[in-house]
Amino acid sequence: MKWVSFLLFFSFSSLLRAWDFNAPCAKTPVSSLPFCDSSKPPTLRANDLISRLTLEEKLSLTTTFTNPIDRLYVPPFDTTECLRGTASTALVKTSSFPQAIANAASFNRTLLHAIASATSTEARAKTNIGFSYGTHGVEYGNICWSPVVNICRDPRWGRCQETYGEDPYLTSEYATVYIQGLQYGSDKNYLKAVSTCKHFDVHGGPEDIPSSRFTFDSVLSRRDWVETFQPAFEACAKAGVKSYMCSYNEINGIPACANIELLTDIARNTWNFTGYIVGDCGAVGNIYSAHHFTNSIEEAVALSKLSGTDWDCGGNSAWYRSAISKGIMSESQLDVALSRFLTVQMELGVFDDPYKVSYKSLGMSDIDTPEHRKLAREASRQDVILLENKNNILPLKITTSTVLAIIGPNANNSANLLGDYSPVPTYTITPLQAFSERVSSNNLKFSEGCKDAHCTDTSGFAEAVSIAQKADVAILFLGTDTSIEAEGTDRADITLPGNQENLAKLIVQTKVPTIIVYISGAALSSPWISSNAQALLQVFFPGQEGGHGIVDVLTGVYNPAGRLPVTIYSSISQVPPMTDYNMSATVSTFGRTYKYFTAEPLYPFGFGRSFTQFQYSDLKLSSVSVTPCQSLTISINVQNIGDTDGSEVVQIYAKNTITSVPVPLIELSGFERVFLKSKENVTLSFTLSPRQMSVVREFDYQRVIEPVKQFLVYAGGCQPNQKLCSSNVLQSQFSIIGNVVPLSQC
Repeated sequence: MKWVSFLLFFSFSSLLRAWDFNAPCAKTPVSSLPFCDSSKPPTLRANDLISRLTLEEKLSLTTTFTNPIDRLYVPPFDTTECLRGTASTALVKTSSFPQAIANAASFNRTLLHAIASATSTEARAKTNIGFSYGTHGVEYGNICWSPVVNICRDPRWGRCQETYGEDPYLTSEYATVYIQGLQYGSDKNYLKAVSTCKHFDVHGGPEDIPSSRFTFDSVLSRRDWVETFQPAFEACAKAGVKSYMCSYNEINGIPACANIELLTDIARNTWNFTGYIVGDCGAVGNIYSAHHFTNSIEEAVALSKLSGTDWDCGGNSAWYRSAISKGIMSESQLDVALSRFLTVQMELGVFDDPYKVSYKSLGMSDIDTPEHRKLAREASRQDVILLENKNNILPLKITTSTVLAIIGPNANNSANLLGDYSPVPTYTITPLQAFSERVSSNNLKFSEGCKDAHCTDTSGFAEAVSIAQKADVAILFLGTDTSIEAEGTDRADITLPGNQENLAKLIVQTKVPTIIVYISGAALSSPWISSNAQALLQVFFPGQEGGHGIVDVLTGVYNPAGRLPVTIYSSISQVPPMTDYNMSATVSTFGRTYKYFTAEPLYPFGFGRSFTQFQYSDLKLSSVSVTPCQSLTISINVQNIGDTDGSEVVQIYAKNTITSVPVPLIELSGFERVFLKSKENVTLSFTLSPRQMSVVREFDYQRVIEPVKQFLVYAGGCQPNQKLCSSNVLQSQFSIIGNVVPLSQC
């Protein structure tokens, strides 16, 4: 739920308090108490504080809208969004990096880590600034509700843009580095911020089409749950994430925030997660009011605590008071939940003096820095995906006489660069503004064509056609905005909204060379545009520097290397109903995502073009056979055989040919983005782990490693066996010998 919605529930004033929120334990009445002793373990400190709280004080900490407890100098615990930059406040505007799915297109772990680190720096600084004014509240905290590690299983889902795409392995890799970047920095004694993996679990639409996310039941097989939806959240636990957020939906009939198997048996007992779990805003109350899973609100909150939900966003402390007074829930259950939550706050250094916690010195000079602006531009460049480039029309060769027609609803719309859950930056650069830095005003013509992304009004088409006819090149910026796809809003189709495709057809019919750029939250599909545009780029919401990043690519300042983190289907007929959570193909569907999709897509997962060419050679495996629990090393040489320097995304895919259980058609098993000068080559090594060789057996759905004669490995710049590929793809194989071994024993 967005921060504007939070404010309907709760608002803090900016009244100065008599004590410093940033230094609670500096106060004499509490400075000598055990919870203020930073030499003691965080859990011991948390439990000491809990022992000193009254029931009413404990209840005041049960929900996310907390006020300070003056008696013991307990500060407020505020949350924020940190999806790709931390949410802005009334006091501070913050950096807006490209949307999560855009960053996923970079196939660059280092980039994601850098964005996460910059984000947590600004989150900490923002908290400190608020505290210096005696102000706190929604979005002022450094408890980050990010990353989103759900799987974009359906391109119509309004929140695909917040994800890292459709692949569990890619999402897991990004989740790991993003958590590390948010939580850990130069101060090894304290967390920099809290990372929260959400929305746990099996949350991937619908938002509102054809039913509400608040009541939806995600019905799926145990195999799909284990193979597709659990891996990224398990990776979060392994990365040391301090928080999960349980989701609105039911999973096979049980609300996620009341699901003891999910929150306790799987997360805590199987994955060894040690942090706390927060309910999505209103999700705990919805156990009763929306799902009707319990007979009263008191039973709902008691069940949520019993199941493992520790903190409640959007709830009411009165519900918990009533549950305790009626004997439905005990105060000791409240203590367990608070212990988990407050332990993490101790690890953040919330109570400790600023001279001990270096992050408390961060301030305004650490926000919107030149380094962060440079990072935003670099990210927007790395995220651009070149889908078509007929006759090498790109990069553009612009001279002093070149006339450009810049057309479309997303050509000069700042808001449409940002997407959902974006910070409010101090500035934005649209594509039109970026072109105006390089092309004289006399040679730069602009028409929106459509007044907005819905493109229902065609009155501007004539002007757009007119300027195109007088230009050397027409560049159309089409796509969506957050009124079309966002939290709470799904798309009904995967095509361009309204009359945008008709606008493109009119421009192409002028015979002027036409380049089309999609700016959107999820992938768009138009076979006609793919066939008829001279060039086509997919740019997911690119953030404040998006215009610079796009124009850097169009003009050849930067050689594109973005790759699709999702499949682009040819039409909606290839996509199962939104409510169908089956991943594999059935008699009536083609399956979901590249791992299970059996038809031919418009563009495959992992695809993207470059201004140069790469060639692969010398694929080697460390062994022709391995035993269970052994890893395999894969090495591959890649050379830039073109005349232009550029980056390549080396991709490793694996296919288990075992027939004893169902397995994916193919799986991404490694990737690395590498920059190579013209004619340069490099040999890269990858490790195929026992987990990546494992399968999910039928009777208990545990991962095991089974003998198999032929385990295929592919290396190249794209998926194997695809009509569209920007390089060659090499193949090798090995075998697994020995007996069946559970992965847990490796």
